[in-house]
Amino acid sequence: MLFHGLTAVDVASCGGLAAVQGLTVALPSVGEARPCVRWLWLAPPVLFAALVLMLAAHPESAGLLTGAALVGVPVLATLAAVRLARGSRPLFVLVIPVLLAVSLSGPGQLSGQVAITVLCALSAVALGAGLVRLGGVGGVALGLVALSVTDVVLVNDGRVGEAAQALASAHLGHLPELSEVSLGTFALGYGDLFVAGIAGAIAARRPRGQLRVAVLTVSFMLLESGILAGNGPYPATVPVVAALLADELAWWARTLVRRQLRPADAEVGPAASVTALTVAEAAPASAQRCIAA
Repeated sequence: MLFHGLTAVDVASCGGLAAVQGLTVALPSVGEARPCVRWLWLAPPVLFAALVLMLAAHPESAGLLTGAALVGVPVLATLAAVRLARGSRPLFVLVIPVLLAVSLSGPGQLSGQVAITVLCALSAVALGAGLVRLGGVGGVALGLVALSVTDVVLVNDGRVGEAAQALASAHLGHLPELSEVSLGTFALGYGDLFVAGIAGAIAARRPRGQLRVAVLTVSFMLLESGILAGNGPYPATVPVVAALLADELAWWARTLVRRQLRPADAEVGPAASVTALTVAEAAPASAQRCIAA
């Protein structure tokens, strides 16, 4: 039974975070930039593993990471609002100070949770779009799969839970904590949004690809939450990567079917042309017989 033992608030929290994941997938804008740093595919899995292991082994480092997020997240969110997100406009830069002001109410208030979530999601959109622009699609997709596998391993090992506890205990006075997001009773690590931003940038290369992957992400996220929520931390990167792979496999299947149908169309084409030519040649002969008569 899905969501067994969870309250309506818990289920709403899971649904809200799933929607945030889907929105983060749908927003990156990549453009036509030519990749120039091919080794960047290593960055997502290496950074993720390094940060989780560092936080698990040295919980006191969470304060430093939270401070870095307080500076970096608003800057990246501004880039997304102005340039790197779908529908971005220079005027949208005015939204970021408003979100920062609302986030001061803290993660204990719903308004603060929503503001922090939007800021972190926008920053993940900027990271994903920039990474794919600089590193290319193929390599970054491989790095995304490696990050998801690393996430599963570290969750089962208990390191992700220890890292999450370290971040939850790090406070910067009354300043907002932008290293993770929460809605209601459940939370997402920043790495989960980071993966969604990368997946959205990869999916953007195909028509309506982001919409398909976003819908699949929400569906898979709800399914995973319904099965695993309430039993401790679970890898929220897996639904995103599974959605991207599912869309990729579906695209290749459609392409294969089209290629198989093309030879048949090519054979019908010449036959129809020959028939038309025969009729055209026969018409003058009939006209000549009529004249002779």
